[in-house]
Amino acid sequence: MNKAIPIFLQDYDGAGNCQAGFVRALELRALRPGEAIRVNVTASTVYRLYVNGRFAAHGPARTTENYLRVDDLDVSALIK
Repeated sequence: MNKAIPIFLQDYDGAGNCQAGFVRALELRALRPGEAIRVNVTASTVYRLYVNGRFAAHGPARTTENYLRVDDLDVSALIK
């Protein structure tokens, strides 16, 4: 089982609104025909996911206070 690593902004004091972007470049191995490429995303605030510059999803999945859900997204159609 993989475990998520939290990301926090350095030197952010929590005062006011803040907008941040995160980029992750990946090189994928050759896939078998029909094999799905999935991305798991969770956030305690709003996120927008882009794959190869194309909009893929937004979130987060809603849940109760002090809990996070994971959005399990198939992005196969957006892979070049």
